[in-house]
Amino acid sequence: CLPHCMQVRVWDVSRGSLTDRFSLAPQCRGVRCLQIVSGAREMIAGCANGWIVFCDLRTGRFERHSYSHSDCINSLFLHGDYLLSASDDGLVKLTDRRTFGAEGPIAIHKFKRIVSSACCDDEHIFAGMDDGTVRVFDYSFRGAATLRRRQQGGGFTAQQREAFSAAIEAARRRELRMTESGIADD
Repeated sequence: CLPHCMQVRVWDVSRGSLTDRFSLAPQCRGVRCLQIVSGAREMIAGCANGWIVFCDLRTGRFERHSYSHSDCINSLFLHGDYLLSASDDGLVKLTDRRTFGAEGPIAIHKFKRIVSSACCDDEHIFAGMDDGTVRVFDYSFRGAATLRRRQQGGGFTAQQREAFSAAIEAARRRELRMTESGIADD
């Protein structure tokens, strides 16, 4: 579908013919990306206005939508029941497509760049940026353990953190004494 087209056309590849059309609301401002949910007879469209639209493939009807992003959605990726979306607003969002809209995202990553494409597996999210870089987020058990260590003091032991705090406090007191005695450190 073209960026400002309001219809999604479904082609039967084996017959080489147009089988159906879906008309989306004019507010969508065009469809940028699509995903088909295998077995569920559902099509998910990422729209230029930031909406994610769910359509029933059997009836061709617009089922529901979500104001997922504030700008054009560039990429949708399905992994099991998880839907990953990437947008011009610099966000990558991972949601459960079964409860989409009713519950908030499982994960959100914000960038100061346009996210051109995104995909995921069981343990990672990959985001392709408009500057050619790819960002990777580790959601594996090992990655979670590393993050917990960092949040608990950067992987330092309690004794190391205490010694570091004491050294900082000693340096602060030394600087205060020097300032009070009129000795300036230029």
